[in-house]
Amino acid sequence: MLSEPRFIEFATEDGLTLPGLLYEVKGSKKVVIYLHGNGSSSIFYDESEHRDMPEQLSQKGISFLMFNNRGAHIIKKLNVKNGNEVEREKFGCAYEKIKECVLDVDGAVEFL
Repeated sequence: MLSEPRFIEFATEDGLTLPGLLYEVKGSKKVVIYLHGNGSSSIFYDESEHRDMPEQLSQKGISFLMFNNRGAHIIKKLNVKNGNEVEREKFGCAYEKIKECVLDVDGAVEFL
């Protein structure tokens, strides 16, 4: 049975904190990761794009994680942990380097 989405945050290897939603199917060890955020889009604005995916996947016993990578929004300040300190740095489409999104995917996998 599909749960209500749970707001999650996870860290990337370079200390960035990214937000997401996890639709968890109890007892499932399978999950689809929906990478979103390139080109300024955000999972939190237009749910119509992915509204049916969590339900369809849950019927097959598969959980669903969607998150914003560092390219979400045009310009967005995000928390970056540097040692014991947290700094706010600019990210988003205006600062996006697609190759850095590999760190975002790795962080999502590590979170799961």
